[in-house]
Amino acid sequence: MAAAWFWLASAAAALEGNNFSTSEYFPPPNYTNLQFQLSAAQARTLPGDRQLLSKVKLQYFKLTGELELVIEAPECIYDQTNRSVGSPGALHVQSGDGRFRIAGEGFSYRQGESRVVISNRVHATVALPATNAAGPLEINSRWFEFDKEQSRGVFHDAVRGGDPDFDFTCDRLSVSAVTNQLGTATNQLAFDLIEADGSVDVIGKAGGKQAGRRASAQRGVYQRSEEQIELIGDARWELDGRSGRSDRLTARKATGSVEVVGHVALKSPRELLSAAGGMLTASNAPPARSASSSEVDLFAERCTFRTNSFLAEGGVRLLDRTNQLTCDRLEAHTGPPPETNKIATASGHVIVAREGSSIVADRADYSDAEGALVFTGEPRWRIDQNTGVAERLTVRTRTGEVFAENNVNVTVPLGPGTGSFLSFFPGEAVTNGPPTVIEVFAHSFLAKTNSRQVTFTGDVRVHRAPQTGSEPRLQSDELALRFSTNSPPRVERLEARQNVIYEQGTPGETNRALIYRRMTAPRLAADADPATDKLGVLMADGGVKVEEPGTIATGDRVDYTTATDTLKVTGHTVLEMPDVVFTESPEVYWTRAEKKFVAREPWVMKAKPGALKRAGESPKLP
Repeated sequence: MAAAWFWLASAAAALEGNNFSTSEYFPPPNYTNLQFQLSAAQARTLPGDRQLLSKVKLQYFKLTGELELVIEAPECIYDQTNRSVGSPGALHVQSGDGRFRIAGEGFSYRQGESRVVISNRVHATVALPATNAAGPLEINSRWFEFDKEQSRGVFHDAVRGGDPDFDFTCDRLSVSAVTNQLGTATNQLAFDLIEADGSVDVIGKAGGKQAGRRASAQRGVYQRSEEQIELIGDARWELDGRSGRSDRLTARKATGSVEVVGHVALKSPRELLSAAGGMLTASNAPPARSASSSEVDLFAERCTFRTNSFLAEGGVRLLDRTNQLTCDRLEAHTGPPPETNKIATASGHVIVAREGSSIVADRADYSDAEGALVFTGEPRWRIDQNTGVAERLTVRTRTGEVFAENNVNVTVPLGPGTGSFLSFFPGEAVTNGPPTVIEVFAHSFLAKTNSRQVTFTGDVRVHRAPQTGSEPRLQSDELALRFSTNSPPRVERLEARQNVIYEQGTPGETNRALIYRRMTAPRLAADADPATDKLGVLMADGGVKVEEPGTIATGDRVDYTTATDTLKVTGHTVLEMPDVVFTESPEVYWTRAEKKFVAREPWVMKAKPGALKRAGESPKLP
């Protein structure tokens, strides 16, 4: 374009008259190929070594003969002293194929320079390839300059424009021509790079295919060859229902992806994050139907959105009003039709939490079809004051079930002075002291959100902490703990089933302080006293055996109550002592006051060999 002005300036110096035209050809060996053609309605000399041309039309041709550029102006003035061409009037420039047009008022070009300036009221039309836009790009600005050497046109001041999908504003807009593989500009006014600077604002038009989209930044870059748009510097955006901010936003048409990078803060309807929103239901009750469309907030260092997928990386934090997920990487996919299952994976320092509850793991996998969120990598959880760990933890979001399996270990605090809850023998109550903790080990663990009961199965072992070898402890195939509605919840019932073994003291120890005692039964249930949270009632049945060194009591059932602090064995009782055996007694007692077993009459006594002499001295209740 600047070269055309240079030729126009040179030709104008020799022109004078009306309705004329002149041409110039390419240098040899292409001297038959037309390069420029100038026509004007009038050319006349003005004072001060100036030349005035009116109704000017300058055509610029490619070496192949195709029309490359057309420049038209009502008039222009060539100043021989300043070696410049210009006019305060209108100017129209059009590429030969009509894909680029620009018009304005006032223009100037100085010979020897590569820059052409259009001074005022600039309006341009850039027809992008059909794959990029549904219609031409319209651009308006206060003034415009074109640099031939850089093949770049720059729109300055109050730049605004748009196409059928978008409107935009900025302080400056640069449009650069395509370059060849050697890095030099081609002789075509096709534009590969568009750069916007200063308060860039892009708005999707109502009714257009990009409606509902808006973005702003300090700088914007469009690359036609890559079909890529970048917004750089405090980028803020609204995309299809999502809104947020980041340091950079990149949209790629070829992949249909949008990538945001740097200090990403996103607000989105839950369903627009594919299955990622399902991660937030792990620590809460199943969401109400309307909650599926509630908004969530996401923070990360990088996010990528595609039609059927979503990826967030770097310090990821996803939260709604009650729940929060943090991890290093969060990825979600929706399968193509007919497979519409939504899946999501969080990995690296995964934490799903709400007030009073949290789950920590190395990885979490969510399937919408199964309604399940699976934590692996030694998942650890905290619900109120209860904590646990296992090899695998599954949260079924629709039913509210929480299922842990393999090497399950759960810690449950009982509260100050409640150590007697796991002390099932008379006279062992702890009346004061620090909060008591019990630990439960099992193969699996099951809890439901809407239930106050949790169930352990498979080689269940319960210990009062700390484990010293003499602490109260319980074994069974299955254990159920029911919690109260208090805050924090307390254990109000313990029920053990199948192969129940309760032990207290050190095996082999006969010293009263550490004496070893044991009770076995098919089933055992213990209830806390609502007033004290201590052991209130105990019942074991199905064939019970209670023993301590030198004494064994068996029967169909065992009952204990706090009021009497007495363990009572009933039904087919047998009391075996060092010297004698009592049978057929209706009840066998173990009292706190006497600290020993007593058989209630009537009973049948059988002396052990060599002990008949002492049989009549056996204790009994009056």
